[in-house]
Amino acid sequence: MLSFLWGFEYLVLRAYEDDYGAQKLYRNAGYKVVSSDPHWVTWMGRRRRVLMIKQSNLHN
Repeated sequence: MLSFLWGFEYLVLRAYEDDYGAQKLYRNAGYKVVSSDPHWVTWMGRRRRVLMIKQSNLHN
């Protein structure tokens, strides 16, 4: 995997909390949800997001 060759230990992305299709796609690719935006971000009219991460290695 190119990210491994470039020396990155982890791959990290954000997806909208209510975008279940995207989260399923990323989970199937090996990503795990590690955190989410606080509830107060919705007070500003923003959608909540989740932070997803997976370890970069040659087998992915």
